[in-house]
Amino acid sequence: MRLVSGKDRRIQIAGIVAGVLILIALTYISVKSRNKQTEQDETVGAVEITPTPTPDPTPADRPTAEGSPSSSPAPTPTSNSTPSASPTNSSSGAAESAYLAKNYPLAISEYQKEISQTTDKQKLAQLWNTLGNVYRDANQLNDAAGAYEKSYGANQEFGDPYLNRAAILWKLEKRDDAISTLELGISRTTTRKTDLQNTLDAYKALNR
Repeated sequence: MRLVSGKDRRIQIAGIVAGVLILIALTYISVKSRNKQTEQDETVGAVEITPTPTPDPTPADRPTAEGSPSSSPAPTPTSNSTPSASPTNSSSGAAESAYLAKNYPLAISEYQKEISQTTDKQKLAQLWNTLGNVYRDANQLNDAAGAYEKSYGANQEFGDPYLNRAAILWKLEKRDDAISTLELGISRTTTRKTDLQNTLDAYKALNR
């Protein structure tokens, strides 16, 4: 058995220590390298997501009092552009009472009776327009459109039935006819011309 001198033992210990230091250094370098790579990967993977700006909704995307954007007429341009559902002053008490009570079949019958007995064109226009409102409220939309047409047929200067008929036609998805009705009203009447023009602009914007 060979005896190890003190010098040889010191050399062995120094070699072991050097090996351990080298191992520690290599481990440190390896760990640091992996951390750096991970940071790079995270930087590459962290793609900034820029939110896509949402465009302002078109008048068609904004819900109106009549229903959803896909089936509703254009928004009423002004608070008074659509005549009230209330009966006109030219109506008889029986017709008005039936209408206000929402007894639509009786109201229709009474207004039809009045129309058959009236010859004054201005009064006829008012009665046909109100009858159109009754049909509209009774959800008889085609009859309503016909009544409004007869209203401005009796008095071309009366602006309300053009607006009312256009709204009904728009609701029936007869958009070109609705626009034509408004254009006809603008060409014929001096009353409600601003409301007719505002509604026409709105409808054309929605019909693009």
